Amino acid sequence: MMKLLRKKVMILLLSLMASIVLCAYVYANVAALSTTQSNPASVIMTKDVVNVPVKIKDTSNAKYVSGMPETVTVHLTGPRNLLSQLTEQTLTVETTDLSDVSNGKRTIHFTVVGLPTSVTGAVTPTTTEVNVQNLATSEVAVQAIAPEGLAAEGYRVGNVTASPEKVVLSGSSDTIAKVDSVTAAIPSNVQSQSQTYTQSNVTVVVKDAVGNLLDVKVSRKVSVSAQIVLAEVKAPIVASLINKQDAYNYNIALQTPTETPVVNTSGGTPVLTALVDVSALSEGTHELTVPILTPYGVTLSQIRELKVIVDVIKK
Repeated sequence: MMKLLRKKVMILLLSLMASIVLCAYVYANVAALSTTQSNPASVIMTKDVVNVPVKIKDTSNAKYVSGMPETVTVHLTGPRNLLSQLTEQTLTVETTDLSDVSNGKRTIHFTVVGLPTSVTGAVTPTTTEVNVQNLATSEVAVQAIAPEGLAAEGYRVGNVTASPEKVVLSGSSDTIAKVDSVTAAIPSNVQSQSQTYTQSNVTVVVKDAVGNLLDVKVSRKVSVSAQIVLAEVKAPIVASLINKQDAYNYNIALQTPTETPVVNTSGGTPVLTALVDVSALSEGTHELTVPILTPYGVTLSQIRELKVIVDVIKK
């Protein structure tokens, strides 16, 4: 009995000691966390910021650089509170001032500027090799292009235009001199259209005389509009004699083509008619010009009159 009692007391004492230790541990961690959260001090740390844009510095505004990386990485060291505010949007990395750099292949340095006094920064890569040339600009017209198959069946592509009609090209003077074509095309995967179609944000493509792309900067993208109009069809022309006289027989021949291009809003191929009034014709050969009659929805795109020769023969 005594042994059992002693065993229970021992278990209770061990449980009490374990509870005291656990409470002390939890209290210590909560106190430490509270102290950390309320501590206003900023510790020194490091941070890498990637994809920081490079700004080309050229106080002369007369240089063009090719081979420049678009972004770099900046390694920062400083107070945590400051580093948390520095991102690829807030950092500025500049090149060597190109106004002091002669033309040709040159090695230029990158520098991170505008940092707080307590923050230091290093750029990776620190240098790069570029090609420095004299800057040239040229305002050129854009040739707008529509792909085959843009017009639906029964339609055709009319005028194709770019807006704006001109863009400004910037590049080295040697490259600008090679510009042969400046085009903007509606993508070939656009579905067939039955009305005017406009594609916005079209990239302008610049090539030399043999079709090579050129390293130039284009001032902006453009919109390309393609006018979609009804396609022309060739319609046959039939001449009909009216007001014949019983005393004569008539033979008729067409001098002008027997068909002409037309636009038909109703679809299909219409038949055109030219009415030849022979009521006033006497025996003999007569050359007449008569208007071509058009059905509703049909527009003549070329000839509007028909020349005929009528032979009047007495019975």
